[in-house]
Amino acid sequence: RKKGIAISPAKYVMDISTAAYSSGALVCIYADGTVLVSSGGSEVGQGLSTKVALCVAEALGAPFEKVQVGPRETSKVPDNTCTGGSGTSECSAQAAILACKKLLPLLEKYRTGGKKR
Repeated sequence: RKKGIAISPAKYVMDISTAAYSSGALVCIYADGTVLVSSGGSEVGQGLSTKVALCVAEALGAPFEKVQVGPRETSKVPDNTCTGGSGTSECSAQAAILACKKLLPLLEKYRTGGKKR
């Protein structure tokens, strides 16, 4: 058996503060009720796409089956600042929820048929 010492140096600061994890999302709602969401997060097996779709469905009150996750396109949504597993999926989901919250007031007249509640 070989025995030794191992180290794992980090070249970049690995900070999970808000400044380290920034994310963006683009949410498109179509006339037929389908929703397309694109996120700046990288899907690397952590379930990011599913989590983002579920959060969008919940935030909009839409059926999950109507929500599709689009491709990552940096021309529309900037990359997340880093990819770090669950931290990335949490930030991407929150960015999508914030986008939905901005859209909800604009959708109100369509939900109520133009009548104020």
